[in-house]
Amino acid sequence: MPIVKRTVTEEVTFDTVTELLAYEQSQPKLVANDLVVDKFAGNGVGEEAGEEEEAAWTNVQMAQLWRLLNLSQRRILTEIATQPEGYDKKDLRNALGVEFKDVMGALGGLRNRTNRMFSELPPVVTVDYDAYLYRMDSDIAELVLTVAGQDRELAKAKK
Repeated sequence: MPIVKRTVTEEVTFDTVTELLAYEQSQPKLVANDLVVDKFAGNGVGEEAGEEEEAAWTNVQMAQLWRLLNLSQRRILTEIATQPEGYDKKDLRNALGVEFKDVMGALGGLRNRTNRMFSELPPVVTVDYDAYLYRMDSDIAELVLTVAGQDRELAKAKK
């Protein structure tokens, strides 16, 4: 299914998220106010008025978020996405070789950015303080792993 990116001045269609990422990297940086609704072509067509579905992350939204994250945040998200049902806090720190404060700082920055730019969407990562686990919805985890893989492919293609 094609991906349509609409801005105030143009509409561009892509076959893959990788093509979208390559296009966005070639463009000047956008500020948050310039981001206009991006969606899969045909999404929502034919829905009856008054039916509201719960907001869900799309490939395009995750790719936009991914572009804004630093390497540490990307590594943490990718690692949590491998065990979305619950990643033990201590195991995550050991897997990444970082301190707890670094994980919390990166996730705090992620939370602030998503609250500011994607406030209508569910959180990417939740924390179960009672069980000492980081959790991620399985659909979000799939998107994170897809965008992370495409990001690696794009980096290899540039070399």
